[in-house]
Amino acid sequence: MSKDQLIALAATAKTPAEHRRLARYYDGQAKYYLAQSKQHEELAAAYRKNPMTNSPKMAKGTVDHCDYFVQSFKDTAAKMKELGDMHEQMAKDAENKS
Repeated sequence: MSKDQLIALAATAKTPAEHRRLARYYDGQAKYYLAQSKQHEELAAAYRKNPMTNSPKMAKGTVDHCDYFVQSFKDTAAKMKELGDMHEQMAKDAENKS
């Protein structure tokens, strides 16, 4: 889904199907960000094993950089999951109104 489609759907979603489409989108985004977090965890572990990139002088640009993105991606994944859950609940609420 493009950014414009996402914005339009978020602004107009009323039916269970529309909310479930948004839920699937956000769940997919959560999985993507968790995968990015895992990749940075692996990079940080590799950098920690290398004395050249784990030195106090180099760690800011390597290990610390990866650690920052691990947490950032995890936080973003949690927000995406929350939005997905919210739209799934909206879908259920819309079903109950029918």
